[in-house]
Amino acid sequence: MRRVALVIAACGAFLSACTTYSKPLVPPEQPPGKPVFITLQVEQHLNKYYQTIGGGRSGAFAVSQKGHVGFYAYCRAVQCRDEVSFTRTALQGCEARAHAPCVLLAVGRSVRQRYMTYQKAEELGLL
Repeated sequence: MRRVALVIAACGAFLSACTTYSKPLVPPEQPPGKPVFITLQVEQHLNKYYQTIGGGRSGAFAVSQKGHVGFYAYCRAVQCRDEVSFTRTALQGCEARAHAPCVLLAVGRSVRQRYMTYQKAEELGLL
């Protein structure tokens, strides 16, 4: 009986690690302007960011200008004083991984740069 419980727990941990992150319940409103196109993988990373900060945390999400790299930083405490630190951390982390300039896509739940997945842009005939 103990082995069965251990196997079930291991399977549950494996399945939770393999699942993709769902989209936020209410997609954040996007500002007007030309969108940055992002990959589906970056969109999943962005959705994980929204889930992470969903409990009232502060954070920032940066994306490379080509939309292939995304990076976020957030405050682990419920309240943080220095918003600048994690916006800077998000930009620096993104630029280090992309080896190119990045832009802030979101700060908190506020979208700073309009975005769209490459897949959606292709469906709409924008590419």
